Amino acid sequence: MDKILRTLISDGKVSAALADATSLVAKAVKLQGLSPVSAAVLGKVMTAAAVMAAELKSNGEKLYINVKGDGPAGGVYVTADSKLNLKGYIDEPALTLRLADGSPDVEGAIGKGRLTVVRDMGLKENYSGTCPIETGSIEEMFTAYHLYSEQQPTAMFLKVITAPADRAKNADGKTKTARAQTTDGKTKNAGETEDGQTASVVFAGGLVVKAMPDCDREGLARALEIMDKIASSDIPFGSGWLEQTAARYLPAAPSAEYAPVFRCGCNRRYMKRIALALGRDELEKILAEDGEVSVQCHYCNKNYTFTAEDFNKAERSKK
Repeated sequence: MDKILRTLISDGKVSAALADATSLVAKAVKLQGLSPVSAAVLGKVMTAAAVMAAELKSNGEKLYINVKGDGPAGGVYVTADSKLNLKGYIDEPALTLRLADGSPDVEGAIGKGRLTVVRDMGLKENYSGTCPIETGSIEEMFTAYHLYSEQQPTAMFLKVITAPADRAKNADGKTKTARAQTTDGKTKNAGETEDGQTASVVFAGGLVVKAMPDCDREGLARALEIMDKIASSDIPFGSGWLEQTAARYLPAAPSAEYAPVFRCGCNRRYMKRIALALGRDELEKILAEDGEVSVQCHYCNKNYTFTAEDFNKAERSKK
């Protein structure tokens, strides 16, 4: 089960949130069939969003996060609420952009643009904060948002590790990977295309530290040292990482624990309203050509199909 631990470090002057969001991210990636690069982009944004959701103070509050850059990823969209139900999707599910060492080029995938965070607190108007995306770094964009929109110095370390989705376990518990031949005779993972492969999330998580109002430079510097140690630690990323990391680097008892989960929440009634928003003329055109109208949920990829009779029932119910 995913978990977020919150505690205080640097003599109580810095708030620290240690997160394991592996299951949350893995479900989103599996439902949407994302490539490793797309999974890394969405996974980092969802992990940061989960930590932010854990800070929502009132029941019913919601967060809407929109990352829009000029890179090939297009947009990344995440919704979270005060109960830590999250969902998210990325415009481009099959990114293949990689760095020279083979790791996902997250910054290049996003490019330059703008991060927008909308907080719905149940009031007449929502609170909206925004900041420019200068480098494509997800850590840097959220750090800038917290500093300029919430006036809170912040630093974060985010990590997403993926493997080919077709990996399984042998009887001895070791990982096995089905193999296939590429057109040039080289082996590749089964399910891998010439341009990319579907990802399976091995780990998603990280650490977010925020300076409290009475924090001085020394306190923040100590917090950053702890973050650097966690990022370069020999503790393997995976099951048990959060507990082992907390025991070694965050010895103080956690002040709060949270359990983020992926929850789409789409249903047939809601998706019918989406279809109706197309307008009568467009619906009649689609029905005449295809005999049905299909609406797909971006978050879980579930497809909803409606016939003319479904829309006629909706019209009759209004009378």
